[in-house]
Amino acid sequence: MAITLLPTGLRRGPGVPGVGSRGGAGFVIPLLLWTGACAEGWEGPRGPTGWVLDSAAFVVTGYVDGDPEIFLVRNRFDTLWTRVTDRPGLDNSATWSADGEWIVFHSDRTSTAAPDLDLFLVNPEGRVPPVPLTFDPGLDYLPHYSPDGQYISFLSRRDSAEASSASADEEEPLAHIYLLEVVGRTARRVTRYPVNASLGATWMPDGESLLGARRLEPDGPTHLVRIWLDLDRSASLPLGVREQVLVADAAFNYTPVPSPDGSRIAYTAESGGAARVVVMDLASGERRTLTESGHAYVDTWTPDGNWIAVTRWDPKDDRREVWLVDPDGEEPDEPLLRGSNRPASDVAFRPVRR
Repeated sequence: MAITLLPTGLRRGPGVPGVGSRGGAGFVIPLLLWTGACAEGWEGPRGPTGWVLDSAAFVVTGYVDGDPEIFLVRNRFDTLWTRVTDRPGLDNSATWSADGEWIVFHSDRTSTAAPDLDLFLVNPEGRVPPVPLTFDPGLDYLPHYSPDGQYISFLSRRDSAEASSASADEEEPLAHIYLLEVVGRTARRVTRYPVNASLGATWMPDGESLLGARRLEPDGPTHLVRIWLDLDRSASLPLGVREQVLVADAAFNYTPVPSPDGSRIAYTAESGGAARVVVMDLASGERRTLTESGHAYVDTWTPDGNWIAVTRWDPKDDRREVWLVDPDGEEPDEPLLRGSNRPASDVAFRPVRR
């Protein structure tokens, strides 16, 4: 089954992908500046002190005549969003570098034959044009930075023959998780066996493992897994050395995102025609369902760990809005955006440099 590219930023409900390029010498300087700043500003997995929700900047996927574009929103009361991308086609799934100076996203802007997605790096203030990071003719998409800024994880269908063969009897196509070295721009495969092609991977705060989703049986449900990495392995071997199944039930589970301290994960669970937000304690395995009905998809945690940002989708008018959900279930849900009622999805908060 061919992958369907939908113009949204959601990972599954309305979900999307990205691809790559080999840059020339003109691309090396911004990459080196970026990784150096990341290393200087990164202080480990703990959430930042002094982070304030009302004054925090973030990027979202907004829509211009139905076309998904990335916008910088300087705080939740901002009514004058800064447009970061301005090209026809897909531009979305943006995440920040550890120093809060750059974002990486996937786009089909260089595509000459559909479908084709690339990874791009850009300064959201517009100081540097988007820099292509990958060039493989297969799909490269759903990027996420490592906590130290040295790697970008992403999904890819560049091993298309294996993925197509493995997914021939599946409901949706499969892909592999890859890591891209930011400075050398060398991509290496993480997974030995394919994962679901529309479900991206995220980093645990310690940078030693990734969270992902895969079917363990051809017709079975989608489980959440934790994949430990050995970044020093031989180049001929996948970087993933061990997997642990975290969630295995009858629901379609995906987008696992860790809390800033790494003690909990939030994820989306689909069943019975609804997409619900669930939070799980990793030590005890205890789970709490935070939304009971409708279509709510996990985007990220706030850097202080007090809220989970989710995209709510109303299928009647195809509208998307970002809401904040209390992971403890004590405070009422509230909309993230206070200054605008524009449709938006796929929020990523700017890290605070300490």
